[in-house]
Amino acid sequence: SHAPHPQQQHTSPTQPITFDLPTSDALFITIPRLERPPALPGHPDPSLAVPAARHFISKYYAYFDGMQLGAHLGDLVRYYTVKAQKSISIGGAHSVVAGKDDIATQIQSLAGSSFVVRGVVAQDSAGGKGVHMLVTGVATLNGNSMHFAHSISLVPIDDAILRYPGHRENAANTISPTLTEAFGLGYPYQIHNDALAFLSGDVGTCQQSVAQQPQTTQPVHQPPG
Repeated sequence: SHAPHPQQQHTSPTQPITFDLPTSDALFITIPRLERPPALPGHPDPSLAVPAARHFISKYYAYFDGMQLGAHLGDLVRYYTVKAQKSISIGGAHSVVAGKDDIATQIQSLAGSSFVVRGVVAQDSAGGKGVHMLVTGVATLNGNSMHFAHSISLVPIDDAILRYPGHRENAANTISPTLTEAFGLGYPYQIHNDALAFLSGDVGTCQQSVAQQPQTTQPVHQPPG
């Protein structure tokens, strides 16, 4: 007798796809469609690194100095992904946290600080979807001025969640009106990794040395100082 042939398993093309959705109260760094630059020769998609960095800077640091109208520092954590990581380094002390509660606590530890941006470089992440940037400048922390270097990774929110309803199997995960509005405006991003370092040393000397560093990626802008 012949042994039975094993049955080949087929995956249904209509199988629901699930996504890691932002929380229902999430906020986004959104690039308007009108600011989408043309694609460079040889590249199918344009780079959104420069406009993403510009919108991040104008929004993020304003939460600390009160320049963002109606913004409260406690809301800043809503710009982070559900799996985000954040760290702060001051001198030899280094603190790394994950999870919304711990990130919110770390943000609150910087209450009353101010940040003056002096330089920015931004580029697409290795996967071509996200944005990595390095922001440098001078911060005032607890009355002391010191140089800072801020490394940030932004990830885009995949608009495919609007087309695949598989995530709705979890009643807690629904597309919020804020996210729907962000998709209507353009391209929403959230913060996935955030590493802020306060550098010791004389501010004047440090500022001069940073200004002499070569720009190896795309410069965003130099705010008036």
